[in-house]
Amino acid sequence: MEESQDTKNLKEIMPVLIKLQSDKGRQYGRSYCKMGETSIYFNVARKYDRIENIMKRALEDGVEKTLHGGDSSTATETFIDTVADIANYSLLWVGWIKENYPDEWERFVKVKIGRASCRERV
Repeated sequence: MEESQDTKNLKEIMPVLIKLQSDKGRQYGRSYCKMGETSIYFNVARKYDRIENIMKRALEDGVEKTLHGGDSSTATETFIDTVADIANYSLLWVGWIKENYPDEWERFVKVKIGRASCRERV
């Protein structure tokens, strides 16, 4: 079966997100989970709030101009920066759950992927 375009996109995107997280990890350490899931939640919520504000402005000023034209967010963060950050925080949260609740992770993998162990290559 041929891969979907979404799967092809993810294969290209994931190494970029991993590199971005690696760079930020060197700068910030594991501060995203300093207080467990509470701090992870607030990081995701902060990025979601930023996306919500950008989208409100996009609906007023035009989606192309606001989201993809360089006028998207702050002086240091574009729309795609914010979307990539929320993707990484979400993935880090999954990793935090895997690390802190391995039985829950194993059940998730078994149900969603159909394998008894997450150690098997997906």
